[in-house]
Formats: sequence, C-alpha cells, structure tokens
Amino acid sequence: MTDQASSNDPREMPEISRRGSLRLAGAAALGGAGLWAASGVTAAQAADVPELKAEFLFTAAVKRGTLTDLGPSKLGQKRVGTIDGGTFEGPRMKGIVLPGGGYFQTIRDTGGIMLHTEYLLKTDDGVTIYTRNEAVAETRPDKSLYVRAYITFEAPADSAYAWLHDSLFVGSGMPNMETSSTDLIVYRIL
Repeated sequence: MTDQASSNDPREMPEISRRGSLRLAGAAALGGAGLWAASGVTAAQAADVPELKAEFLFTAAVKRGTLTDLGPSKLGQKRVGTIDGGTFEGPRMKGIVLPGGGYFQTIRDTGGIMLHTEYLLKTDDGVTIYTRNEAVAETRPDKSLYVRAYITFEAPADSAYAWLHDSLFVGSGMPNMETSSTDLIVYRIL
C-alpha cells in the first residue's frame, strides 16, 4: 500500500499513494458506511482523499528497566515494565525521557504483542510533555520484527509545544538488547 522510499534514510517516510489513500478510504467506508452516509460524503468525494504525507519528528532511545511477569489473563500473558530514562532528538524538539514511566505488554496466543506505554519527555528548554504510545509488535515469517505505534502527546497549552495536540503521530521501534532500550523513530502525519 505504500510507495518505496527514495533513500535508505530511516527519517524519510514514504508517502502513501493515491491508490493507497483510496484503499484506506474504501476500508473506512466498509467499516463505517453509516459514517460516510451520515456525513453526506459521496463516492466521488471520497475518491479525492488527499495523499498522506509525513515529516520526521524525532528519534528516541527509551531505556527499559525492571520487567515483571504477571502471568496469563483472558487476553494473554501480562507483563509490566519500568521506563528508566532515555533521550530524544529531532529538528523541532530534543531532550530526555524522564525516569518513572511504564510499559504494559499483553502477549497474545498468536505471539503478537499489544503494548501500552506512558512516560514523560523533558525538552532542552524545560517543558515536560506527557507521552502515550499504543503499539503492536510481532515477528514476521521472515523473522523480522514489526513494531508500529500510534503516539499522543500532551504539552502545556501555553508552551511552544502546544502544536503537538493538533496532529497525528506514528512511530516504529526496535528493541536494542545492547543498551536495554527501545529505539524509536517518530513521524508527524501531515
């Protein structure tokens, strides 16, 4: 559904093509036909869905701490871990990940992992930003690891980062066993 990136730079996210946009619109229409009809959107208007574009926001190294296995639940194996700090840096913001956050895993019978994290970022200019990630992770048939996240930020309304409230953010991650961290790359959907 996505076009290939023109370089190997992980900060360059490929644009979703018009065909991909139409597939997304079609999936939304199938999943929410009542919503489309109720909004008065015609099929012709839905075909004019703009392409999705993204801009690089930052990379982060989030240090993982103690992990506690809570055992099986109805939804899968539950594990809870601490976030013990880290760093983030991008063209519009940089700083540290404050210790004290946490991550919550549900390992499903299929082997896939549902992941919820909550932690604080502190920018170099002293602003604290609450961050929440909802992610999925799975090992693909070729043994590669797929980790994707939807990310929300809450910054003080009177700060230079209030613009974070008005955008959609997605990311990709990978555990770094050498540093006991998770390396993330975050994009703002335009």
